[in-house]
Amino acid sequence: IRAGEALVECDYCVVSLADESADVAPVALTSGDEAWLPHRTSPEVVATLKEAQEENTWRATPLPGTGGPAGYLCCAPLCIGVERQGLVELYGHQEALADAATGSLLAALANQGSIALEKADLIQQLRDQRTQLEVLVERLIGAQEEERRVVAYDIHDGLVQMLVGVRLHLTNYAAQRLEAPPDAEVALQRGLDRLAA
Repeated sequence: IRAGEALVECDYCVVSLADESADVAPVALTSGDEAWLPHRTSPEVVATLKEAQEENTWRATPLPGTGGPAGYLCCAPLCIGVERQGLVELYGHQEALADAATGSLLAALANQGSIALEKADLIQQLRDQRTQLEVLVERLIGAQEEERRVVAYDIHDGLVQMLVGVRLHLTNYAAQRLEAPPDAEVALQRGLDRLAA
């Protein structure tokens, strides 16, 4: 807005972003004398703003007043990506706002503004995607830790207990092999069966 005001003399500047449901795009940023704001709802201005957006080119029009124009409007479209559109609108008493040179200059500024706004949108999308990626990585790490916990539990309560049982049966075999060979043989077979399982 400040760059536009420095290059094109005006009393009020509006940057609006399109809302499909509204006749006049909602105001995103303003600068200057807000007494010009009611002109945005006049039929002439609404038609000029729509024409500038639909034809993707700058437009200028005198603002209706008693006994002559109350001022002038010069506007140029903003194109932020494919889906979002908006306008840069300059209002004021200066007749230069109706000149082709002013319109061309405003269109060039609006083009640069569109590039800057699209870049800002892309940066925000990148930030959002990074945040989503961080959340997914945290969930993945949590799932891995849970899986490790389950495996550790299974090892502790399954495999370790089985190996302890095998060791017990083999220890019984070692203790009984000389004194009670038939009992020792049963302990050895149980241990081998558990080990096989």
